[in-house]
Amino acid sequence: MTDDSNDGDVDLERSSNDINKAISDLLKRSNRVKISGLKGQDNVAVGLTGNVEIDIKGRSGRYLGAFNDGPVIVMQGTCGDLAADNLIKGGLIVMGDAGEMCGLSMIGGILVIKGNAGTDLANKNVNGTVIVDGNVKGDVGTGMIGGTIMITGDIHGDIGKCSTGGMIFHAGQLKGSSGSLKITEPTEKDISRLKRFFDHYGIDAIPKSFRKIHVSKEVK
Repeated sequence: MTDDSNDGDVDLERSSNDINKAISDLLKRSNRVKISGLKGQDNVAVGLTGNVEIDIKGRSGRYLGAFNDGPVIVMQGTCGDLAADNLIKGGLIVMGDAGEMCGLSMIGGILVIKGNAGTDLANKNVNGTVIVDGNVKGDVGTGMIGGTIMITGDIHGDIGKCSTGGMIFHAGQLKGSSGSLKITEPTEKDISRLKRFFDHYGIDAIPKSFRKIHVSKEVK
């Protein structure tokens, strides 16, 4: 979006309030911000709008990138619970493991976890896209009404409980239950879509190896 000479840099701020204030100040003069030395602070980079980029290094606490409408955040490390909660637009890319309840009630946007994720992933998904390049330690897609979930690894819980819409693509083993959900092979259109996502986010997965789990009642 911008060249590196325009980057803002926030280094080793002590609290989430300090960090968020510094981010807001820097975004007034640059649309790219860097944060280094994060040490588990909650509520970092939340409630932001606009076409901006935020690069974070370290370990985040809960609610990283929640309630955002536009920004793209790259987390060079791990994140805690409830990352990308109620995401509206934009994205959160986590280069390591993530906690529980990530991608809760996503209205839109994308969450990419290039590691393992905790239980209750993408519950109540409205229209968000969630990709996990690893395993999920529990349930996935409970109460979802739309959107897409892609998981390359194993799911150690149930999938799509109490859900009425959306689509889940899964390549690993399902250790829990899919209930009465219909499972089919992906279509050529599905494979093309998966390939575009995997190529864009650098995920080494074979689209044809995925199963398509239909959460909606009517199989299309």
